[in-house]
Order: sequence, then structure tokens, then C-alpha cells
Amino acid sequence: MKRAYCLAAVFVVLMACQSSAANAQPADELYSKAMELYGQRKFAEALPLAQQAVAIDQKALGPDDLDFAKDLNLVGLIHHELRHYAEAETAYRRSLAVREKQLWADHPDVAQSASNLGLLYIAEGHYAEAEPLLKRALAIRLKAFAQDHPDIGLSLRNVGYVYAKQGRCADAEPMYRLALQIFEKAFGPDHAYIPLALDELAGCSAQLR
Repeated sequence: MKRAYCLAAVFVVLMACQSSAANAQPADELYSKAMELYGQRKFAEALPLAQQAVAIDQKALGPDDLDFAKDLNLVGLIHHELRHYAEAETAYRRSLAVREKQLWADHPDVAQSASNLGLLYIAEGHYAEAEPLLKRALAIRLKAFAQDHPDIGLSLRNVGYVYAKQGRCADAEPMYRLALQIFEKAFGPDHAYIPLALDELAGCSAQLR
């Protein structure tokens, strides 16, 4: 259960931030290698590569470029996993600010940044700050994707999780059940998300008895 929020963040960044190998620039190569190490949970090795990508893209593209925001998001994820929470918050907030400026308010990349920041606040125990960010991400994804899209399942789970952390299991339980339906349809019954969500649901259901 402790790793569930991290797995959700991993899925989002892997789905939304793939780099093209064609005509790759130095920052793209660094980003791809950092992503590879991140997926292998080699966070200490991934961090300096991701930070180099940030520095290169900030200089070459400017601080308002979407590739720069993508780099910052990855730096935030790595710091998050390393429990460098202050550094993760700074990176997530900068990434979110660029995406809000350059994209429309309901863009899925805005949802990604809002979700990652909300998950960080859960890790820090700041549930009241996390809830509106995770609800915002869910609202964006409900508008952007089909109702059975896995990202909607992840957002439902995240909102359920922040409810559960606040002792609001009556609110959390339907979120978890909807998320499980989406995960089972999208991934099948043996996917790693299923037991994680089931464990969280079981913990809430026990409190309601």
C-alpha cells in the first residue's frame, strides 16, 4: 500500500512523456536515459541526468517551453521517490505553471502535473492541500478521455486515497470500486494495480463495518 501512490505517478509519466528517438538532441537523450533509470528504480542515478536535461532545455528553449516542463516533471518524480519533498514540490510547481501558461486549462498534461503535486502532498500528510489538486486532475481526465481510460481509473483511485487518508471511507469506497472496474477492463485481473487498490478498499471497508 505504501508504494501505491508512487506506482500511479510512474504510470502517468510513462504514458504521457515519451520522447522521440528520431533526431534526438542532447537533452532528449539525457531525458530518455533518466526515464529508463527511473523505471528501474535507480533514482540516485537518474537524478543528475534529469537535472542536466533541465539545465540544457532551460538554456536552449527557455523557461516557458513545454519540453522544459516535461524535464521538471521528471525531476520532481525522482525527488519524490527519494523523499526530497521540498525539491519535488518546487519542480512540480514549476512544471505545472509552465503547462498552465502554455496549454489550455483542461489539457491532460496539466492534469498530470496537478496529480503529481497532489500525490506529493499526500506523502507529506497535507491532505487538505492534496484533495483539490487530485479532484482537478480527475475532472480534466473525465473531460479529456473516454470513461474507461486508465488515467481516469488512476485519478479515481487517487481521490479515493486522499479521502481514505482523511477518514472519509464512505466517500472513498465508491471511488475505489470505480477505479477497480476500469483497471480490470483495461489491464486484466492480474495487473499490479488490482491488489493495491483492493488492499486500500479493504482497509476502508473494514472501517465502515
